[in-house]
Amino acid sequence: TDSLYWSRNIGPMHVITLNSYAGSQRGSLQHDWLLKNLQTIDRSQTPWVVVMMHCPWYNSNTGHQGEGNVMKANLEAMLYNAGVDIVLDGHVHAYER
Repeated sequence: TDSLYWSRNIGPMHVITLNSYAGSQRGSLQHDWLLKNLQTIDRSQTPWVVVMMHCPWYNSNTGHQGEGNVMKANLEAMLYNAGVDIVLDGHVHAYER
């Protein structure tokens, strides 16, 4: 796998870091790695699943809207269906709530 996306268990969390700038379409290395990774999570050991990435899929900053749309289209349903608890991202240097 690419060292720019990875996962590890930290206490009660399975933490996954994705690469916003690597391929995420079906058949790409990151997509296939993520699919396998999500299937191996043992919720009795790590009940919380946290995903981190750089580009947000949702934001209201007009200077950055749409930057994560391809990755969102390719991976959002997979993360939702796997029951990911929290997605953390950055990139937008503006406060939102």
